Amino acid sequence: MEETNMENETQTVGEMIRNARLKQEKTIGDVSDELCIRKAYVEAIENMDLSQMPQMPYAIGFVRSYADYLGLNSNRIVFLYRKAIVGDTAEEDENIPNDEPSVPNLKHLLISFIGLVAVFVIWTSWPIFDKDTQENNNTQEETVVPEPEIVDAEQTAAEITSEESLADEKIAEKEDTEEEKVEKTTVENVKKVKIVLTGPSWIELKQDGKSLLNGVYRKGFEYELTMGKGQIITVGRHYNVRFYVDGKQTKVLSAIRNRDVKIDEVIK
Repeated sequence: MEETNMENETQTVGEMIRNARLKQEKTIGDVSDELCIRKAYVEAIENMDLSQMPQMPYAIGFVRSYADYLGLNSNRIVFLYRKAIVGDTAEEDENIPNDEPSVPNLKHLLISFIGLVAVFVIWTSWPIFDKDTQENNNTQEETVVPEPEIVDAEQTAAEITSEESLADEKIAEKEDTEEEKVEKTTVENVKKVKIVLTGPSWIELKQDGKSLLNGVYRKGFEYELTMGKGQIITVGRHYNVRFYVDGKQTKVLSAIRNRDVKIDEVIK
């Protein structure tokens, strides 16, 4: 086991990937067809040739997809690739399995203890507070001054005030009804988008910089989302990717429009 670990440490990322491919008796052509990645990019990954690779975000996506395809630890492979190419000395991705158990530090234990003490104090003091509140209410009831007798003029003013209050309530109800109509219209205008694959393709879907999809997906794969701003999609084989908006097929991608496509600008 120790000899295997030493061999892995001396291998480059490209050698790890190439050896895994050869063990599975797969050719570069097989990988290119399955992942929808050009053969030149597959060879560049194995040779660690950055000059033949696309821009870094796409290169990282290809490396991750290649590692997943071979059954390797993609987080580990991507970390080693970034470290070898750009000299990234940051710590490995937190998603990489870590065998060391996490132990809460003293600060966390102290905060938890203080929180428990605070809850206990509030719970024990609540009956006293409730008793004081009840005594204050009883005192206020005892000191209530009887209302003076209302004359006709004041009664008339009260009736007028009551009518004005009813009118204000009707206006408020009308405004609430209009707001509900606007809210209902807004909900009805929200479009549901379904992505369906008729064949294999690499897909990268992001929204506001957050990755929703990133990898190679096969025929029959489906993904639903609510259309919104900031949704950007990039695909490998555009002709294998279908879009359905509210159940109706809609053309979004083409041969010249398959990278960094803003979905909300294409679907009106």
